[in-house]
Amino acid sequence: KQWYQRRVRGLEIRNKLKCKSFKWFLENVYPEMEVPSKDYIAHGEIRNMGESNRCIDNLGGWKPPSRMGLYACHSQGGSQYWQFDKKTSEIERVEQAERS
Repeated sequence: KQWYQRRVRGLEIRNKLKCKSFKWFLENVYPEMEVPSKDYIAHGEIRNMGESNRCIDNLGGWKPPSRMGLYACHSQGGSQYWQFDKKTSEIERVEQAERS
């Protein structure tokens, strides 16, 4: 009951002050913040389990068609950052412009 009362009070204050949502903040104040789509269920680097410290990399090619290959994992995203889309069952790379 206490939690519910605090929640209701918080919503009353938010409405009184005409606060914006966190989604609004991300879209209008900090649009460069990367927020994965709800359709993406996994994201990050793809490591090769057979060859240590090798990750799938776009090898600097950002525009299709471009080659992919294994490169030393650097854990900095960019050319080694991928997302899995649950709707299409596809692994997609995130364009550099979307991440900068």
